[in-house]
Amino acid sequence: MLNGDGEQHGRAGLFVMPFLLMLLAMSCVAPVPGGGMSVNKNDCIKSYRITRGTSPWRGLTATREMEDASEKIVALDLKGSDYKAIPSLEKYARDGNIIMGRNDKLRRIAVDSLFFSDLVRADATAAANGRSFIGTCKEAWFKVFTPAELADFLIESQIVHTFRHVESEFCLDSESETDDFYHAHYKGKHVYFTNRRNEEGLDFSIFIDKKTGSMFLEAE
Repeated sequence: MLNGDGEQHGRAGLFVMPFLLMLLAMSCVAPVPGGGMSVNKNDCIKSYRITRGTSPWRGLTATREMEDASEKIVALDLKGSDYKAIPSLEKYARDGNIIMGRNDKLRRIAVDSLFFSDLVRADATAAANGRSFIGTCKEAWFKVFTPAELADFLIESQIVHTFRHVESEFCLDSESETDDFYHAHYKGKHVYFTNRRNEEGLDFSIFIDKKTGSMFLEAE
């Protein structure tokens, strides 16, 4: 025989179901680098929104010469140097040491030579013939970070360009890893201006050779 609890449980279900639906909806929205929120698609492993506002080079590329110079990143010993932490990349610091820093006096960005060789920024907004070589990640990186975190760093630091003027929004839609290689593929869009606002597709991959540390970008 049913008692009063049966009725109470039925009523509780009416309240629990909307609550579960609300949680499900919230789980489809994730914070992304660069600020704001982005809705995850069904095929999206991780979502990104990268903006000019979080660029380490913000304010350092006022002229064409300065912009051209920003394409090459020197590797230096940053410990105890005049290079300062970049707020959007502070999560990559280890033991109080930054792996990428900014020197406003020299108007230059550098990476720590403990982790990287000199680097060349790569453009994900333009298809290139074959793979673009970014540089080499040293063994010290893989002692404290994963290859997936390295790919994230290349994106969040904007060493890999994912927009031309304003911002980009895209998804990591597939990744694979073997003993030798890590491969991540991304799809989405970026915003730029001519005489009007434009949106253009992004379709690119990051490849990391885990044996040599070589890093590549391939844009479609």
